[in-house]
Amino acid sequence: MARVDRGVVGEGEDLLVDRAVEPAAVALLEVGATAAADEQRVAGERPLRLGLDIGDAAVGVPGRGADLEVMPAAFFAAINAAREEILIATPYFLPTPVLVASLRLASIRGVKVRILTPAQNNIPLVSWAAQTLYPQLLQTGCRIFESPPPFDHTKLFLIDGVWSFIGSTNWDPRSLRLNFEFNVAFYDRALATRLRELFQQKRSQSREVTRESLEAIPTLQKLRNGFARLFIPLL
Repeated sequence: MARVDRGVVGEGEDLLVDRAVEPAAVALLEVGATAAADEQRVAGERPLRLGLDIGDAAVGVPGRGADLEVMPAAFFAAINAAREEILIATPYFLPTPVLVASLRLASIRGVKVRILTPAQNNIPLVSWAAQTLYPQLLQTGCRIFESPPPFDHTKLFLIDGVWSFIGSTNWDPRSLRLNFEFNVAFYDRALATRLRELFQQKRSQSREVTRESLEAIPTLQKLRNGFARLFIPLL
């Protein structure tokens, strides 16, 4: 079992797995918990308890091991397995072309795809580049929402109301392939239900991105966004 906490990050917030007691997962989870604790001490952050104990179907998924494709492959498999709903919350949304195509195909086959990302990013270049990816996702029925300040560093990935993915990995090339990340995948309906409620709460406070709003962006900003897109492989 594990406890999920909602933490304060600077002037924003985050979500993390604070404690794991399931023997099969504890060794891997301790690595992530130690790293998270160190980062919290450095930043002076204080976790806020959600008070939710979850089931024992937990698997640690470390990033950037011997196989650099472990995280993109995990995301790809989860998207393709979805039959009803995909919920993504991430501060940095710059998925690889393969993941973009997977999300588009999921939406085409009838899966509800909902993506939540901050309206004001702490790395503006990321936000500018991300806007160039939105049209192809909106075209197939994916829905994108931008949350208001403060900056939301929450990272959630939920599939069909039963599968949850929590950790440090963002949806950007550097995080998916280069950074040392730590994540935990849960197959637990109670946890997924609680996290879905959190996602929906955040979404209700956010502004939906539409094709009309993207078309209304001034030409100079579109040029700026297009230039930022050139740097996606490095972001």
